Amino acid sequence: MGDLRNRCNAWLRSRPADCPARAEVERTLKRLTGPLRVAVTSPVAALEVPLSGAVRVRCAWPLTCPSIDVGILVTPQVTGRMRARIAAGPCPIYSCATVAEVQAIVDAVDVRAVRERLLAVQLAHVARRFPGAGVPSSPRPLTAAAPRPRVCVVGRNTVSVLEELRCACDVVEGPDKAADVCVAVAGPGGWLPGDAEILARSFAAVGRLVVTAPPPPGLDPLVVTARGGLTETVFRACRRPPAAPLPTVQASHASLAVRTLHPRRRVWQEQLLLSVVVAVGLSRVLPVLLAAAVAGALFVLRRRARRELPGRAWVENLVRG
Repeated sequence: MGDLRNRCNAWLRSRPADCPARAEVERTLKRLTGPLRVAVTSPVAALEVPLSGAVRVRCAWPLTCPSIDVGILVTPQVTGRMRARIAAGPCPIYSCATVAEVQAIVDAVDVRAVRERLLAVQLAHVARRFPGAGVPSSPRPLTAAAPRPRVCVVGRNTVSVLEELRCACDVVEGPDKAADVCVAVAGPGGWLPGDAEILARSFAAVGRLVVTAPPPPGLDPLVVTARGGLTETVFRACRRPPAAPLPTVQASHASLAVRTLHPRRRVWQEQLLLSVVVAVGLSRVLPVLLAAAVAGALFVLRRRARRELPGRAWVENLVRG
């Protein structure tokens, strides 16, 4: 990271003190100093693992906390959704089967390369926000070549499909949650009435589903139909993140939310009614207040006019004797 950091320091010296892009770059350089910040987590929750030579940051999966340098996922099986998150970055995420392997991963991390990657990503983000600031950038590409996707094939007459996909993909037969894409092969007559449930389960398990025939109605709109080459369709499906199932809402939680909403609605209705009553009262009192103000103004004007009449002082002296 030395060359990129040196260019950033030279760029900072050329920018005015009130430059917002300079403040962002300074904040980034300050964050990318000191010991390595590592987050250790399982697919369910963050793990409290003692680390040597690094600072542990508490962050749960999917590790979206911006203050970490490296993420470590402890899981016996890496699913397709997990691999998609690992490939998304920007921080490197490693996986291991047990907690005992965490320290070895931390010791093997190239801190300089990790910090350079994170700095380049953040500088690209600042350059997009401030296009006229001339923020330094990394001349090297930040993304490596995409690995071969892992594809599971389900359905009927899968022999020809398996042969076609093995040229560019790692293919397994049958449903597999560790796959990146699930390919469902329809029969000669299309889909049968019971296939819709199987397709829905396959899509929910993997998150990406490619079908060789138009899917039956009721499936998720993200299901992709292979209208050209099957391999090209699989790679096109891998370009988008896998779909995640929506969380199920328990009936007790839903009824509690409804009961909580009803008192709030009554309070809102009472406030509206009170506002209407106050407005009506003010509409009746306002003419009286306006008339009193006009009468007071007329009284002051008439009194001032009497004092300014000629000869009034002589008349008052005559009356007083």
